[in-house]
Amino acid sequence: MTLKIKEIIVSIVLVVLMLAAVGINVYLVENGKIEARREREMLEEIRSEEAREIAEFDQDYGALKDEFEGVVNELSGKIKSQASNISELKEITIQRMDASKGLKEYLSRMEIPAPLDDYYEFEMKFLDSDIEAAAQVLLYYSSSSYSTFNDTEIARALQERDYWLSEAEEEIKRVYGQYELENLLDS
Repeated sequence: MTLKIKEIIVSIVLVVLMLAAVGINVYLVENGKIEARREREMLEEIRSEEAREIAEFDQDYGALKDEFEGVVNELSGKIKSQASNISELKEITIQRMDASKGLKEYLSRMEIPAPLDDYYEFEMKFLDSDIEAAAQVLLYYSSSSYSTFNDTEIARALQERDYWLSEAEEEIKRVYGQYELENLLDS
C-alpha cells in the first residue's frame, strides 16, 4: 500500500472513531436527560400524592378543629356572660379541658402525612398545654384562698399554650405554601 492509501485509511478510521465517540456522547447526554425527566416526573408524582394526602388530612382534621374552636369560643362566651358562681366556672373549665382531650385523642389516631410531622408535634404540644392550663385554672377555682393563690403556673401554661398554637399555625402555613395549598387555609 502506498502512503497515501494508508493515510486515507487512518483518516477514515479516525473519523469513524470520532463519529462513534460523538454518537456515544450524544447518547449519554440524551439518556441523562431522559433519566432526569423520569426522576422529575417521579418526584412530581410523589409531591402530588403528598399534596392529596395533606388535603385529605385538612378536610378531616380541619372540620374537627373548626368545631373545637367553636366550642372554645362558646365556652369563653359563657364564662364572660353566664357564669355566676365558682361551680359554673369549674364546669365550663372541665368542658374546655374535655374538648381539648377529645381533639387530642382524635388527632393521635389519625394518619399524619409526612410533610405534617412537625405540625402534628406542635399541635399535640398545644393541646397538652391547653389541658394543663385548664387543670391549673381548676386548681385556682378549687383553692381556699384566691388572693394568696400563686397563679404563675396558670400564666406559664397559658403562655406555653399560645406559643405552641402559634408554632402549629406557622408550620401549617409553611407546608401548605410549599405544596401550593394556601387555598385550604382560607376554607
